[in-house]
Amino acid sequence: MNIKHFIIPIISAALLSGCSEGAKISVSSAAETTAAGETATETDTAKPIVTIASPKRKKDETVHFTAGVRGSRVTVLCGGSAVSVIEADVQLSGAEDVVIRDFNFDSYDDLFIYDDVFTGAYWLCVPDTMEFTRSDAMALADGKAVLMDTDSSSRTLTMKRNVGYGSCETVYRWQDDVLVPVSRIDEYTKGYGDDAERLADVCEFDEKGRRIITERRHINPRTGACFRTETDVLYLCTTDSSVDYMKGRELIQSIDVTGLPQLYDRIKQNGKVRYLPYSNTNYSDGAEILLIEEDYDFDGCNDLRIQTDSVLAGGSDEYVYYRYDDEKDRYTEWQELNAFGCQISANPETQTIQYYDRYSLDEDHNCYIFIWDKGKLRLKEREFYHGVGNDCDIYEYDEDGNEHYVLTGQYIKDDFR
Repeated sequence: MNIKHFIIPIISAALLSGCSEGAKISVSSAAETTAAGETATETDTAKPIVTIASPKRKKDETVHFTAGVRGSRVTVLCGGSAVSVIEADVQLSGAEDVVIRDFNFDSYDDLFIYDDVFTGAYWLCVPDTMEFTRSDAMALADGKAVLMDTDSSSRTLTMKRNVGYGSCETVYRWQDDVLVPVSRIDEYTKGYGDDAERLADVCEFDEKGRRIITERRHINPRTGACFRTETDVLYLCTTDSSVDYMKGRELIQSIDVTGLPQLYDRIKQNGKVRYLPYSNTNYSDGAEILLIEEDYDFDGCNDLRIQTDSVLAGGSDEYVYYRYDDEKDRYTEWQELNAFGCQISANPETQTIQYYDRYSLDEDHNCYIFIWDKGKLRLKEREFYHGVGNDCDIYEYDEDGNEHYVLTGQYIKDDFR
């Protein structure tokens, strides 16, 4: 694996005892404890690794390790003696693929082993046995683990990611054996072309895990400088049991919806987040991506669609719609749209909304197009797509609901998504 990570120092390779003459092992260590010229000996593979007792240390003094790397094998050493052996998921290039730090702040070094350019696996030291166990608690980037910065003074970990057209920097703290978010900065671009603006949302998390936007910064895209700051920002966020409509720290409305964070976690575990709507512009790692704001009645105010289940999580696609009332500044459940029981999209140019009865290029399917007529939806057009071939039959409906054939056209399947 030809990966270069200029993160930790690399110790000179040493000859291995028990291996053929000339065989070498690359050694990685924690920077603050590694002496120049230190060598490491890998034990014979036919002999068991001798586990040593937990080294004596002064209070608040971290026990440091070094690591010898050969192939997919990582031999962890303390004071020149082998402590444990870890089998990585991939063949490693050398010591640059292993980062050694105290990631859980227990005063014992842990390991992060790269398995790709940006991702890897965390191995945490168990002080009583001096063995290392793989931890999935830190796999927080779409179900994968990336190297996080550590701050021993605040006992926090910081994950920095570029997501879509923005970036996300999240600070975590250990709570028992789980990492919980403390704060986050989401930087992203809103709008397109001349109307595009660069924004940064500064967030905190309350005891319910709810994201609180404390301020929104407007950033000069050329200089990176903040030229204006907003407080009392209006936004939506998710909890285990609700979708909350917020203004800064103030709760305006709570909509009862359960299980959205768990649904998002299942989608992440399946590696399917990128298939969610607007995932290419999602700048944060949270269940808020399941909330779609779109103006379905073309009154100038965004309404709300909540995805409550997904085929990406092993279930079926289910949605619930809420209409925004500008006068009351509240969302109300939208029975007319919920009656469709499917994903609906809006076209502001034609002032129409539409849905497909099946998403398939190889099967017959319909697209139903509606317009608003005196405050109610009226079916305006049906497009019937043939699964075999490229024909599309177009039908229109009069005010009495009678269907009339218009024409048969063709569509390009490669562009039909």
